[in-house]
Amino acid sequence: MWKRWMYYISLFIIILIIVIYWKFADKSPENTELQKELTIIEAIDIGHQEAIRWDSNAMLSYVTSVDDTEEGGLKGESGKRREWNLVFAKPNSNQHYLLQILDGVVKKSKNVTGPNKNNELINPSEILLDSPQLLTIAKNHYNLSPGIQWAKGYHYVLRKHESKIILQVVGLDEKNNMAKIFIDMNSGEVFDAIHRVAVGGGLISIDKNNNETKLLTEENYNYLGVNTKNKHILEWGYAGLEPEDNNFNLSFSNNSGLNWSRIDHEKGQILDAWFIDDSENFIVCTNKNIWFFQHHGRNKKDITPPIKEIRAITHLDDYIAIYSNDQIFFSENTGLSWEEVKIENSIEFLSIDSEGSIFVLSSDQSILKYKNNTWRKIKVPFENEKIMGLISGNDFLLSHSTDSLWAYYPASNKWKKVSFPEQVGKLIYKENEIFIISKIGTAYQLLKGGDLDWTLVKIFKPDQGKVFDITPSSNKFILATVPAYEWIDFKKE
Repeated sequence: MWKRWMYYISLFIIILIIVIYWKFADKSPENTELQKELTIIEAIDIGHQEAIRWDSNAMLSYVTSVDDTEEGGLKGESGKRREWNLVFAKPNSNQHYLLQILDGVVKKSKNVTGPNKNNELINPSEILLDSPQLLTIAKNHYNLSPGIQWAKGYHYVLRKHESKIILQVVGLDEKNNMAKIFIDMNSGEVFDAIHRVAVGGGLISIDKNNNETKLLTEENYNYLGVNTKNKHILEWGYAGLEPEDNNFNLSFSNNSGLNWSRIDHEKGQILDAWFIDDSENFIVCTNKNIWFFQHHGRNKKDITPPIKEIRAITHLDDYIAIYSNDQIFFSENTGLSWEEVKIENSIEFLSIDSEGSIFVLSSDQSILKYKNNTWRKIKVPFENEKIMGLISGNDFLLSHSTDSLWAYYPASNKWKKVSFPEQVGKLIYKENEIFIISKIGTAYQLLKGGDLDWTLVKIFKPDQGKVFDITPSSNKFILATVPAYEWIDFKKE
């Protein structure tokens, strides 16, 4: 295990050198007619010819394939890629030569300095097996499939370790977890294999009386939100490593989570979903539309105002406010009609109180209140701290910075600092109850007392993963949690 991690640490240092120098490199539009894919040995041959002009003793240190943004091509499925980054080094020195090869041509080169170990340098003539052959080994032994989100297709990373020249073949396992297969480029022997698996993540109910927990859904899924009304539950989230418009799911239960039905929300990333009054009707807001659903989600109506994209939404009682196109749209009747609210600055957070007052955190770090067609700035006592979020309720406003939590009382125009043992990650206000999710994913309830006092109650911290959302019901809390991800050994088929 120690040797494995020393290998990864060495690999990380080389990757860091490349990222530092090429992270902000300009990429001009590519001519798709000139696309040319290379195996790793073909890329090394081109790079080596360039490197020996830099130094006649140059030896290979590191190679990695690179994602390309153009459509077409096999993206590694033949063992070839269009773009490769290579690092050569001068023995007995700290001199490195970075090369970028695209479509069979050296596009960029740079001489840099960095750590160097002679025993990790490679003579290109020592490499016997090429990337197409080693991809076949990885697919045959581990049923490896190409990446489908970021790191699309198959990717390849070459590095020397313990006198062996190792190629790392990167793809997905049968459950679409990222997997890395390390293969000796001379013998074809698998040196190591690992995959990144989800641990935890699920919809969890917690009994308010005895703290008994119950898993309501499958694990290993990114549950981003949950809302309830009586026995009805809405939950949403996404499968995979990254949220995309086409991988969000929304489910509805009318029996406290015993059975679920999938709701068609016409794609888009779900920002919020909630029930209206005590009925089974609900509203779903994505980054594209707002939908009004009836009859357990079987009928829906588009109630979106004239906008292109929704960036933020807040709601309370019959009030809804959304932010889009550098303007706010406000409804007092659950989306039946909308009015436009002008605002000069772009906003980062949006909230609304029980009187229909709109509170925003603007891009210039100002907290503003909108009421009776007028914006008013609220002076804060923590001007030297970066404000990270806010929520408003019946008679209060909560705002948090990087390191502190503050409560504001409009009636008295006073702020009071609220003690919190961790860094605040997210503020939530539902059913007249206040919740705080810490940065590390612990759920707390904040109870409002008399004389501006507050009491903090810890609710739950999952063993794996993080709490992402929480909602109260009559006798329990329901929490949406996201998994943690761990690299573990990948067994052969």
